[in-house]
Amino acid sequence: LFISVFLIVLVLVFNRQIDFLLTKDLGHNNANALVIEASGEIGENPDIYISRLKNITGVANATTIYDGFYNQSLYKGFTWDDKPAEKSVYFNMRRVGDDFFETTQIKIHEGRGFDKGIDKKWTKAVLNQEAINKMGMKDPIGKTISYKDKPLQIIGIVKDVHLIPVLSNIEPLIFINSEEVNSIVVKMNDQTSSERVLSEIAKVSSSFTIPIICNGL
Repeated sequence: LFISVFLIVLVLVFNRQIDFLLTKDLGHNNANALVIEASGEIGENPDIYISRLKNITGVANATTIYDGFYNQSLYKGFTWDDKPAEKSVYFNMRRVGDDFFETTQIKIHEGRGFDKGIDKKWTKAVLNQEAINKMGMKDPIGKTISYKDKPLQIIGIVKDVHLIPVLSNIEPLIFINSEEVNSIVVKMNDQTSSERVLSEIAKVSSSFTIPIICNGL
């Protein structure tokens, strides 16, 4: 009887965890999205590659990322306006392209995202709410956070999103507009044939001298 009750409880807990994973709002839309490794000529000419991808019917948007999408890479050494001397905050950092928020559909809660027309690279930052809370910063838009003596103006705040395993705790997260790239994030329209779009992406990619590695987002 004890074993039966234990198994029933175990199944109920497992089912609740599955329901949580299926219904949890990740803060971004990874449906019909993929990540392409930006090696070889793609990494050398990401703007040309992305421009050709955007010409494919069924590709909604594309952008660059350097630190990986779901990686947990914690960085220290950040300073900011009115930072107490004793306070130290570790950040997950994502160096991304201009259309990152549009491509991933991560919603800007306050302020704005990156604008290629006015934002020079490595000058702006978008933070998540957890970062603002850990920093103890009030009215963050327009203030400065620096990394290794590189000042970055805070232009936007996003709600907490899961870019690490969904069951992990939300960590402070900073997005920086950067030219660095090791992956291309592609978002396809929901109403189009993914097989056809993937075939077109493969054709575009074949014109670049690289081994293409694609993964779902």
